[in-house]
Amino acid sequence: MPRSHKPSAKARANSSKISKPEPKQCAPQKFVHPETIDKEPTPVPSSPPASPIETSVDVSDVKYTLAMSCMLGTAPIFTDTKKFKLGQFQLQDFTGTIIKKLAKAVNNAKYTAEWESATVVISADRLNKAQWISVDVEEESRWKVIEEWIEEFMVKKRVNVTAKLTVIYRKLERDDVESEDEDEEPKRGAKVQIAL
Repeated sequence: MPRSHKPSAKARANSSKISKPEPKQCAPQKFVHPETIDKEPTPVPSSPPASPIETSVDVSDVKYTLAMSCMLGTAPIFTDTKKFKLGQFQLQDFTGTIIKKLAKAVNNAKYTAEWESATVVISADRLNKAQWISVDVEEESRWKVIEEWIEEFMVKKRVNVTAKLTVIYRKLERDDVESEDEDEEPKRGAKVQIAL
């Protein structure tokens, strides 16, 4: 009968030093049924980091065109076109000018003038009419809104930014035709200065 071979002490020591590698740990996978593969949402790739905020564009030296007009009914009383930088145009000065023009127009006439509306239409090259901005100017503080729109057009590098300011007065029959020799300003002249 063969003798059973017992490993030597040295062989036993060597075999204990050799260890099996640790099994790699895998993340458990969720079972996906074959019928729902198409219905599973695909992972959305992470969006790139948000770009830094655009540095503001300096438009302080850029000029826009302002076409100004005042109408008494259908007759023009005042028209002028000038170039302005943001913050240069003073609506109050314009209002004072048109009130003087209106006073001359209705002096010794059988009618007076009453403020009807003031509108600014802002446009630029390569903008179709649907993209133009129209703003009613009921009071002087509204000019700030208009200049914000103009500035936005400038920042977007729109070419030939134009604002068209139109003030319309309507004719009213005078109650006292006898006072023709008086130098009267339009009845609503004071209102115009406050309203615009």
